[in-house]
Amino acid sequence: MAFCCSFFLSKAWRLTQSKAFVVGSLVFFLFNPLMMLYSVAIWKDIPFGGAFLVMLIELLMLLELQGDFFRSRSDTIALALSVFFCAMLRSNGIYVVVPLAALLCLFLKQTRKQVLLLFGSVILVVVMVLGPLLCFFRVAPAHFSESVGVPLQQMALVAISPDGNLSEEQREYLDGLLPYEEYVERYNPLTPNPLKFSPNFDDDFLEKDKITFFKEYLQIGLQNPKLYIEAWIDQTIYFWSPGVDMLSFGVVEPGYELEEGGLVHRNIWNGAISFDDIQILLEQATVIFRPIYNMGVLAWTALFVVLALLLGNRKELLLCMVPILLLWATLLIAAPQHDFRYFFPVQLALPFMVLVLASSRSSKSCSE
Repeated sequence: MAFCCSFFLSKAWRLTQSKAFVVGSLVFFLFNPLMMLYSVAIWKDIPFGGAFLVMLIELLMLLELQGDFFRSRSDTIALALSVFFCAMLRSNGIYVVVPLAALLCLFLKQTRKQVLLLFGSVILVVVMVLGPLLCFFRVAPAHFSESVGVPLQQMALVAISPDGNLSEEQREYLDGLLPYEEYVERYNPLTPNPLKFSPNFDDDFLEKDKITFFKEYLQIGLQNPKLYIEAWIDQTIYFWSPGVDMLSFGVVEPGYELEEGGLVHRNIWNGAISFDDIQILLEQATVIFRPIYNMGVLAWTALFVVLALLLGNRKELLLCMVPILLLWATLLIAAPQHDFRYFFPVQLALPFMVLVLASSRSSKSCSE
């Protein structure tokens, strides 16, 4: 994380030559209590956030430098590596990278061949790693259920609702996924995890015929649109409503469980600061600086930046915002739960959004 944030600051200085912006961004990175917790957390969402930030700043460099971008070996390598790790570290990362590559190839005519070569090569490597290589080392891929969290929630609500309209064949299909009587006890409007992680949930049944799943999903939705909307709102409201605060940061006290029970604690800050101290700082920060810890506010901030670019004379910079919008869209479609760590890359990108708004079309300040 330190490297990714430092890399961002160095590129921001190259673009702006603004001490105020660089120092302000540095203060944001250094004194955010969530950065302190997440920088030593084992969640893969955290390095994903770092790679995401590097990819964003390199996209801005690409748009500012155009054809000169690929003359810089360091920038080319940084963009390729950041795209690779974004696609690898999170299951929804590939759904950000592929559409982004298509849009860049569509609109960046001057560098279309280089962009296609870079993104195409990275995507090919990702496919090889996620396919044959993981298979060779017998690493199990993520279950398909991780990608259809919201649809599973919507179908489950129909199953348990007195107003649910289901045919006998549809009930049988839902029973094949999970014993029908378990839907009532397993359904949680905020997360599909109790459904997916039930010992009786049949991942093989779901994965062996994905076309049938989507067919049943659409048919049930057409019969129960109101319940589908209700389930979607319940699960995704934290990702778009500024009026709802998210209180789960997905971090527990450092330590690990022993087989015989109990918890062994280890202060990973070597006594300089305790876990409780960080928690207190974070609680205070979420009160004083509530907007930057509210996923709904962050989402609408990104939309404000998009609107400002649409109304201004820098519409080409909209491509810089595409990864943020795509990441948000994947969470609205398949949010596993409402932990802030899923939206951490957007908070991390706040200085970047300020930079995009302040960026000019001139690349004269982008000298090596």
